[in-house]
Amino acid sequence: LGQYLHFHPLLMSQVVLAKELGAPEEIADPSPRLYLPPSASHPWHAMILRDISPVRSPQGVHENRLIELQFFAPVEVRRENRMILDSSEPRFDVTLTKNDEDLLKRMVADQHELAKLLGHFRDQCAPCFLPSGMSHPMGTCRIGEDPASSVADTKGRVHSFHNLFLAGASLIPFPIAVNPTLTCAAIALETAANIE
Repeated sequence: LGQYLHFHPLLMSQVVLAKELGAPEEIADPSPRLYLPPSASHPWHAMILRDISPVRSPQGVHENRLIELQFFAPVEVRRENRMILDSSEPRFDVTLTKNDEDLLKRMVADQHELAKLLGHFRDQCAPCFLPSGMSHPMGTCRIGEDPASSVADTKGRVHSFHNLFLAGASLIPFPIAVNPTLTCAAIALETAANIE
């Protein structure tokens, strides 16, 4: 319980589009919501959107020219990465591998390349990682057949308990690059179907 923590480092930046790429100011430009799935060459998922908070445009720049880049990376699953529960609040003890660090550097380089193609970074909005360092914590109650390395079986039943079931992101035993919401829903439906 609490071991095998994995998550998504979230890299964010805001870009001011080149004038010719933004919709004219007199047009009500719908907020973009573009999802780019992970690929073999870019194994993270990317979102291009306008969830800028607050949506205050920099002086002289119309909001039609503002976009936000959000990249979510998977990290390697390691037994040593864990969530610690104590009397106050959960704490995370995580060490990234060299592969993880290399992947994060590639993500930063990719956002810089995109910004050059699209325009330029908004002042003080160059790529930075989510301050907490992580989003979508997963794996701390991982599923598996071996009670020595998992908390619940593949049906969501906690090992050695007949009537205790779990569902959610904590059961995901392997790294995924995409948002885990649909995976969590599928796990919950499968778990519910197996409750006797």
